[in-house]
Amino acid sequence: MSLPLEQTQAGLPQTADQRRIWVIFSGLMLALLLASLDQTVVATALPTIVSDLGGLSQLSWVVTGYLLTSTVSTPLGGKLGDLYGSKRLFQASIVLFLLGSALCGISQNLAELILFRSSYSPRPSSPMSCLHGSSDAIRVCSAPSLG
Repeated sequence: MSLPLEQTQAGLPQTADQRRIWVIFSGLMLALLLASLDQTVVATALPTIVSDLGGLSQLSWVVTGYLLTSTVSTPLGGKLGDLYGSKRLFQASIVLFLLGSALCGISQNLAELILFRSSYSPRPSSPMSCLHGSSDAIRVCSAPSLG
């Protein structure tokens, strides 16, 4: 049995389980917002980044590699989540995402950028799709003001 922690707006006590759910939900939303902001920022800056690396004609390879890994990782992520647990998979995908982002930032040529951008995919597996949709709405509203 859960002990009441604080009062909700309706005057009903909020239990520790409800509070824990809100903390978990907030963490998931922040992780998905990170992925959505990555897509927004990179989509805007990608032509400049690719031209600085000397290969504007190969811009489509960066985008295609990323989309291919996103497409493959969605069903694969669902199966791995079933086998090893969604929490572990989600944590591993955040680490892989951050590592891939850092490697993209230090890439010295276009081949490295294509390889590193294709090495990670921040797409959630299917149970997380509704969270991803709502984080997209936040991204669309906040990204222009963030820069």
